[in-house]
Amino acid sequence: ADELQGTGVTGQVSSVLASCYAEGSGKGWLQVYQLFVQLVTRLLHTLRHFFVEDALSFAVLHLDRLHSCLKQVRRNPCSVEEALVTCHLVFNLVALRSSWVCDGPNPMTVLMRGVSSATCATIAYLSRPSLLQHLVEYKKGT
Repeated sequence: ADELQGTGVTGQVSSVLASCYAEGSGKGWLQVYQLFVQLVTRLLHTLRHFFVEDALSFAVLHLDRLHSCLKQVRRNPCSVEEALVTCHLVFNLVALRSSWVCDGPNPMTVLMRGVSSATCATIAYLSRPSLLQHLVEYKKGT
């Protein structure tokens, strides 16, 4: 974990990923993106205060993508896995909120709204299985 942080891999890969999913380069990049979010989450969990600045930079750079995947759960129940990965990252960042200072608008406010939206949608799916079935069947038909 220390060596990964020392090489600066998060900054290098993060900017490449941002350009790839912005261009809509296909589903393969979505999996790579999810794996990279998991890597950042694991590094943050392992290195804690020593990695919080890099993790926050990642979250700010990818804020729109992170927020949209959380909001997407409402329209597409199949995106729950990506939202769960994002929730793990948000959880680890919020756990270390005393370690970081943010100039300007707080990105965690945006992400917490997204987590709230994803949670509400997931509860709706669980409390109304017919809604979930309809959404899954409708998605297959299109």
